[in-house]
Parts: sequence; C-alpha cells; structure tokens
Amino acid sequence: NDLRLLSSGPHTGLAEIHLPAVMPGSSIMPGKINPSALEMGNQVCFKVLGNDTAMSRAVQAGQLELNVMMALESTQLMTQAMKVIRKHCIDGITANVEKCRRRRACRTAGCKEAHSTSAPVAGRGKN
Repeated sequence: NDLRLLSSGPHTGLAEIHLPAVMPGSSIMPGKINPSALEMGNQVCFKVLGNDTAMSRAVQAGQLELNVMMALESTQLMTQAMKVIRKHCIDGITANVEKCRRRRACRTAGCKEAHSTSAPVAGRGKN
C-alpha cells in the first residue's frame, strides 16, 4: 500500500514515484496508471490469509498431533506474486525528481504546505 500511496496523484496525491504502466488506466482520468501488480499482490495476501485460517482449523481437527495438512499452495502463490510484482512494478519504479525537490525545498525553507496547490488544507480555515 505504501507504493500505491507514493504513486497517487498527480494533483491530490503524493506523486513521489511513478509506477510502470502495466495496463490501460482510466477513460475518465487520462494519464492515470493503475497499480495492477500491487493490487494483485494484495489479493494474493488476502488469499494466503484465508488459507492460514483454513489451515488453523484443519490443525485443530488433527488427532494426536498427526496432521497431514500442508501450506504448499500459499507458498507457491506468494512466490509467484513476488516475481510478478518485481517484474511488472518494482523494476520499473522511477522517482518523480521534480516533485521530491519541491517538497525538500519547502521543508528546508519552512513552507506551510509540502506542495504547491491552491486547494485548501483540511482543518486550516482562516480565523
């Protein structure tokens, strides 16, 4: 989720990194890059969590510590997911250098906001 958040934007998100385009984005948001590989990773994690619950129940049903249940499917799923995420996401991540420089300059100069937009900041109204 950190990579998805860091790539969110360009106007209302952090937009500090660019993810590689794996599949077409949105028809209503030109230029949008869907974090498809990362979303697949989340889905695999949820499947593995479900498998873990099923394994826990199966182990509870074992007699005399003789259990024949194995978590092989989860291991294979996670291995394949990590390979896909590395190939289709991690290897292609690039920094949004200009955005990062602007944020660093604002922080060292004492700017009130980390990015230059005219959008109001939640919780900071005029007194």
